Amino acid sequence: MAAAISQQTNHAPEAMANAIAPTIGRAIKEQIHLETVSMATPLRCHGTDRSHCQPLTKS
Repeated sequence: MAAAISQQTNHAPEAMANAIAPTIGRAIKEQIHLETVSMATPLRCHGTDRSHCQPLTKS
């Protein structure tokens, strides 16, 4: 019985990782995209994090 239980618990983190991995991958791609865009574009930022940044448009 103990072997069956330990086998089940061993698969749980793996299943969790498989479920989370695509989300993390997407988040990293978006972050890289944001970084590349922000390097190319001057930004006006509100607050300390860059989630409130807006590209400065030439007026």
